[in-house]
Amino acid sequence: MDLDLALVQSRIEPLASAVSVEKIMKGFSADHKYRVATQDGTVYLLRVSSLSQWARKQNEFHILQRMRDYQVQSPVPIGADPLPDLQLCYYVVSYVEGEDARDALPGYSQQVQFAIGAAAGRDLRKMHQYLAPPDISPWPERLIRKHRKYVDAYRTSGIVLKHADAVFTFIDDHLPYIQQSANVFQHDDFHVGNLIVRDGAYSGVIDFNRYDWGDPIHDMIKVGFFSREISASFANGQLQGYFAGERPPEHFWETYAVYVAMTVIASVVWSLQMAPEQMDAMMERLYLVMEDHKQFTLAKPSWAE
Repeated sequence: MDLDLALVQSRIEPLASAVSVEKIMKGFSADHKYRVATQDGTVYLLRVSSLSQWARKQNEFHILQRMRDYQVQSPVPIGADPLPDLQLCYYVVSYVEGEDARDALPGYSQQVQFAIGAAAGRDLRKMHQYLAPPDISPWPERLIRKHRKYVDAYRTSGIVLKHADAVFTFIDDHLPYIQQSANVFQHDDFHVGNLIVRDGAYSGVIDFNRYDWGDPIHDMIKVGFFSREISASFANGQLQGYFAGERPPEHFWETYAVYVAMTVIASVVWSLQMAPEQMDAMMERLYLVMEDHKQFTLAKPSWAE
């Protein structure tokens, strides 16, 4: 996507007085993202997308508005519009200052890491108050259809995952755990790379562009894939914060684990299609996840307290 940033900026009133513009390179999204500071000291995030994404970006912007209703610590939506003559669209939100938790957490004590995780878990719980629109089809139906596509793609990928038979067996044996699940808002990428920490405290969650609707437990799986490898203390803190210090409900771990097992298969396909240069790192991560579940002979992972 070609982008004349100066021209885009000139169309956006809050950014007309920008004194610095810094491109943000992190993430896999096709969007162009910028940190924009203005003369009065306000800092914004500008996200620019292809015009074909306008309907999705409108929904994303609306979701950020709804997050304010639930008091989620997330970017404040400022404005959004299509730019048809440029074949672009954009939205502007407040910039959440700090470091991403992936980089910040190792510099803090285990106690602080746990507290940051607990705050993040409480925020995730707030998000899950937002019920799916009535026209969203039932979660199990959508999930199983998507899973079968990933299975077909995996079987023709040429990639051989060790202990794959154990993963498939676990999924087949645990499918009943997803039949009666809820249908709520999912951030769908809630992990340390999208959580911001400032001065030793949780500062907020960013990057809502992968949002979905479905079982809230599915929003926990990135704990096992990304957050746990950075900090098991954070991971356990997130669980405690989410469940307000109580033990997870009955069958939580069985449901969580079947989602994790499905994601192991999906991750092979996703990496091959979207980031083949990172396949070795992804396979290493997947084997760690599988070991956490003892090749899926255990539902509750070894890092969980």
